[in-house]
Amino acid sequence: MDRPQVGLIGYGYWGPNLARNFSSNKRCALKRIVEIDPARRNKAAQSHPGVEVTADAADVLGAADIDVVVIATPVSSHFPLAQEALLQGKHVWLEKPITRTADEAAQLVELASAKNRVLLVDHTFLFTSAVAKIKSVIASGELGRILYYDSVRVNLGLIQSDVNVVWDLAPHDLSVMDHVLQSRVQAISVHGARHFGRYEEMAHVSLYFEGNVMAHLHVNWLSPVKVRQTLIGGDKKMLVWNDLENEEKIRIYDKGVDFLPLEDGYQALGQYRIGDMYSPALETREALATEVNYFLDCVERGESPMNDGLAGWRVVQMLEAADRSLAARGALVEL
Repeated sequence: MDRPQVGLIGYGYWGPNLARNFSSNKRCALKRIVEIDPARRNKAAQSHPGVEVTADAADVLGAADIDVVVIATPVSSHFPLAQEALLQGKHVWLEKPITRTADEAAQLVELASAKNRVLLVDHTFLFTSAVAKIKSVIASGELGRILYYDSVRVNLGLIQSDVNVVWDLAPHDLSVMDHVLQSRVQAISVHGARHFGRYEEMAHVSLYFEGNVMAHLHVNWLSPVKVRQTLIGGDKKMLVWNDLENEEKIRIYDKGVDFLPLEDGYQALGQYRIGDMYSPALETREALATEVNYFLDCVERGESPMNDGLAGWRVVQMLEAADRSLAARGALVEL
């Protein structure tokens, strides 16, 4: 096929990054940008002088000269925009989370399949070299049986006006866990609090997976420091992923505890194992550029991406369960 012509809807927080990557990729052409805010529209026109800029989404959704629709708008608008794009026969790149409800996500999955169009949910972290390495390390069995996934994702802002902190920050870890862990979530419990607006600014999320794997996420918009750290523990080795570290983002520790049964059979003796640490070399690349190339591969070949609508649906299932738990003050919600 000829180079896909791309229309971008939304030039807010993430939109400029998407515009830059799609416009710089020689395999496609950024044709049109939609933005309702006049100041952002002017900024888009200045940054991309060869691209048409408009305030009307219909100029992308219903345009015969657009093959791909990239949607980077508030989550409440994802479903109607993506639905119309698919109905018009466009391939769709949709910002995370895919929709506000799992039912809406399921409808988009069904529609994309019926129209034979690619639907990708922008879970950018899946395309970082760090997550690729984590997946390969877990799959190789180097860590052994996975025991837990523990993540801290906190910073001061950006406080969102349409979703709580779980919907804003947790999808990163939820998508990573869905991608790298070899089990599915069974239940969720969430404790959170709000102090300034309609939505919780901080939360602690506990997830229970098949195989007795437990995950814990701490997400917070009100932290004085920015922290992006994940611990993954196995019964052989343990892994630390510090996404703010420039040189050694991943460290793998030969540490653990071996429990030896005593003669009476009623107790176990813990024997600590402390070995070497190493930091694997990671490829230096921009995750979003890698994801754009991968998306164009899927469009060209007619293949379903790993971060397709079903992957987005699974994440929204977890987010909906998190909301139900929050409303019930941390009650355990089965999935």
